[in-house]
Parts: sequence; C-alpha cells; structure tokens
Amino acid sequence: MKTAITQNTYDEVSRLVECALSADTKKQAEPFTKRLEFLRSSGGYGGYVNCVFGDLITSAKRASGKVADKERLSSFARTDLYKLEDQISNATNEETIHIKTGHKVKKEKQYCWCCFSFYNELTITLHSPHTHVKALT
Repeated sequence: MKTAITQNTYDEVSRLVECALSADTKKQAEPFTKRLEFLRSSGGYGGYVNCVFGDLITSAKRASGKVADKERLSSFARTDLYKLEDQISNATNEETIHIKTGHKVKKEKQYCWCCFSFYNELTITLHSPHTHVKALT
C-alpha cells in the first residue's frame, strides 16, 4: 500500500477536480470524477492518503454542476485537495555526479572518491521523473 502520492498524480488530480467543479452539470463532471475514482482505485493507496482521496472525490461530486451553496461545497473539495497536497512524496532518488568524469560524488562533501578532489556545484540542476542529478565541475 502506498502512503504518499507523486507530484504528477497530484497535478492530474488537481486538474480533474477543477474541471469537475467548473462543469455546468453533474453529467458533464462525470468523466472527471470517474477518472478520479480510477486513479484512487488503481493507485494502491492506503491509510490517510486513501481516506483523503475518497473524501476529495465525494466532495468534488457534491460540488459539481449546478448546486445550492456551490462556493461552500467547492471549498470542501479544495480543502481536501490541500490535504492531499501534503501527502506528496518528497522522496527522490538523488545522486550527485562529477560532470567531467561521470563519477558518483559523495553528496555531503561534494567529493569525488575516484579523483580524490572537491568540486563546486554548477547552478544548473537536471531533473527526470526518477532521478535528481546535480552536475558538478
């Protein structure tokens, strides 16, 4: 069971909730809420994340379309979305690599154990979905 969500999943959920809330009718909002239900069921979430995800789907369904007190109901959905945002996984697979030699560098000291020397960090940081790489000179 997953106890956190990824940033990409959160971004998609956020977009889907806003689309559901801005739909003119519940029928127009249905594809968005169905996708939210699919993300929840296929994600393998457990614990608090699963609970908040369920609350978010319910509140988005209630606030979608033309309903009385839409602002209040929408605020419930946005509060649940905010709670879900706190559950984004901050864990990244992080490694630091010497840009000239390609050697892995010990992060704390920015020290290349193959070259036995220190290096200064460049201001450019490269990102991929699974690895955070810091380029060193």
